[in-house]
Amino acid sequence: MTATNNAPDQPDQPTDDRWQHILDRITALERRIHELNATTITALDTHLARLEALRHDLAHHPWPPDPATHPAPRRTPLNPGREPELTSA
Repeated sequence: MTATNNAPDQPDQPTDDRWQHILDRITALERRIHELNATTITALDTHLARLEALRHDLAHHPWPPDPATHPAPRRTPLNPGREPELTSA
């Protein structure tokens, strides 16, 4: 009913069409939520697998590591292929 008379309001579009854009947005949001959930679960699975590997290493290898069986990693220079600059005092 309008504010100026007692006649019922006449919609410009049929009822189904008025709400279709909202239903389409809800469907798109649901799809995006499912995609984000799948991506998040994959990332969590990857991190959990890394943690499990670390846990396994810590549980089955001596601590601290024996340098004879577990040598320290090699350090790589900051600028490979370039000689360090010598400064004179």
